[in-house]
Amino acid sequence: MSDAPKKSRSPDFDLCVLNPQDGQKGRIGAAWLNEDGSISIVLNRCVVLTEQDGFSIRLFRKDP
Repeated sequence: MSDAPKKSRSPDFDLCVLNPQDGQKGRIGAAWLNEDGSISIVLNRCVVLTEQDGFSIRLFRKDP
């Protein structure tokens, strides 16, 4: 069962890890807005998420 977009289209967001202390971010995936208002997220291959104090995962809207 997958909620990934059915039509092939560009992502609406970049999924990034953000270090708020220095503002650096790294792209770890992508996200799409669904018709029902939910968001589908896909991680890049080989991405491993580990907990680190101060870091956050955020969506950044892509420019149209």
